[in-house]
Amino acid sequence: MRSGLILAGGASERMGQDKGLLELGGRPLVLRVAARLSTIVDELAVATSPDNDAAYRRLFPREVRCVADATPHLGPLGGWQSGLPELHGEYVAIAPCDAPFYAPALGRLLFDRAAGHDGAVPKLRGEFEPLHGVYRRAPLMEAVRRTLAAGRMRPIHTYAHLNIVELSEPELRSADPQLESFLNANTPEEFALLRARAQARDHA
Repeated sequence: MRSGLILAGGASERMGQDKGLLELGGRPLVLRVAARLSTIVDELAVATSPDNDAAYRRLFPREVRCVADATPHLGPLGGWQSGLPELHGEYVAIAPCDAPFYAPALGRLLFDRAAGHDGAVPKLRGEFEPLHGVYRRAPLMEAVRRTLAAGRMRPIHTYAHLNIVELSEPELRSADPQLESFLNANTPEEFALLRARAQARDHA
C-alpha cells in the first residue's frame, strides 16, 4: 500500500488567506492536488490546522482523513506528526496543498527511488524540497519525534535520522519536464502566475 499526505495546516501569512482553499478554474487548489496525488496512492490524508479543519472536511469525502495538528505552530513537522499515524502504507508521498500541477509521474519516480531507503527527496538549485518527498512512514515518524524533541523545526532536520536519496534536476525533469510540481501559491503574485499558467494549459 502507498499513502499520500497533503499539508494544509500552514498559516498562509504571505498569501493573507488559506492557500489550499483558493480556487483555480473553479476548484480549490487542494482538490487539484488531491486529484493528482490520488492516482498514485491507495489512501489519502490531509493535515490541517484547528482553524481550518472544518473547511477542509467539507471539501473531502469521508474516506479522505482530515487531521488537525495536535500541537499548533510546528509548521510542516506538525502536519507530519499528526498526519502520518493516520496512514497505513509503508511509504508516503508528501505534497503541499497549493501545488495544483503536482505531476503523478514525479510521485511514481520518487516512490521507485525511495524503495529500500528511508526516503527520496527532490533537490533543486542546491536545496532540498522536503514537502515533495516520498518517505518510509515509520522511520519518518520517529525522525519527527526526535527532531522536535531536540527543539528543531525544519523538515530537513529530520534527515539527520534518515537514509535519504537525493534526486537531481535532470532526474526530476525526466518525470516533470517543466518542474511544474514545484509551482505553488505562497503569495498573491505567485497565485496570479498559477492562474495564468492554468489558463495557458487550458487553451493549449
